Amino acid sequence: MGKPWNEKTITMVDNLLEIAKEFNPSLELKYNKFYIGLARNGQPCNFFIVKPKKDFIRFKVRLKKSDETQERLENAGLDYMGYDNRWGYYRIRLKPGEIEKNKEILKEIIKEAYEAANIE
Repeated sequence: MGKPWNEKTITMVDNLLEIAKEFNPSLELKYNKFYIGLARNGQPCNFFIVKPKKDFIRFKVRLKKSDETQERLENAGLDYMGYDNRWGYYRIRLKPGEIEKNKEILKEIIKEAYEAANIE
C-alpha cells in the first residue's frame, strides 16, 4: 500500500510549516507512520500535527478547548471537525487552496498553539 498523500497535500503541509517558522525558524517536519508532526533540534514539538490524505489534509492544532476558538474556526468557514478531548486538538479539514484563503485565522491559531506549548 502506498503513502496516503501526494504532491498537493505535501505542499499544503509545507505551507503550514512556513507559517509556524514565522514564530520559530528552527522548526522542521517530522514524518511519522500515521501523521506528520513538528520537531525542533530533532525533538518532537507537536503543537500541531497533520494527517495527509489523498485529496485533503487533516490539520490538528493543540489548544485548550474554548467556545471562542470554536466560534472563530466555524465563522472563518473552515471545515471544522470537532475537538479531540483525548489529545487536546482542534481538528480541521483543509483542501488545496484553503490555506492561502484562510491564512490569517490559521496563522492566529498556530501562533496561539505555539505560545501555549511554551517552547524555549
